[in-house]
Amino acid sequence: ISLIFENTGQKIKNIIRKIKILINKAGNAGDLLNSKAFSDLWEYGKELLVKILKHIRIKKIKSDLVIGTGEPDSTGMVFGMIACAMGAGGFKIKATPDFDRKIFEGYFYAKGSMILGYLLILLAKAYMSKEYAAWKHEYELFQKKNIKFEREV
Repeated sequence: ISLIFENTGQKIKNIIRKIKILINKAGNAGDLLNSKAFSDLWEYGKELLVKILKHIRIKKIKSDLVIGTGEPDSTGMVFGMIACAMGAGGFKIKATPDFDRKIFEGYFYAKGSMILGYLLILLAKAYMSKEYAAWKHEYELFQKKNIKFEREV
């Protein structure tokens, strides 16, 4: 019986140690996401995404979706955004609202074109950017900090 209690105590200590590690990782991840390097990378990424989306030419869209958020007001807002997107893009999306359930199912098919060379150039510029280099440095420090903590506990 004493062996059972000793093993249980050791298992509880291991669980507490693992919880401490997870809490520390979550705190460090929050620090990483709130860092200036990440916010700079995020802004650069948004600019890059806009440039990429400008060069995508959608020719054909087929869809048959059922969308619901579980609440009528937010489902209506989602369909308002879909209507705005259809008006701005000049295409039609077939979607059925479900005001009672949280659901997102169906199929979506899009066909179009873009210049692959331009996409590769943009990705190469992003990889060589100072924003990515600064974030990569922050991430490496984050990894070292987590490894160090795991050894301490």
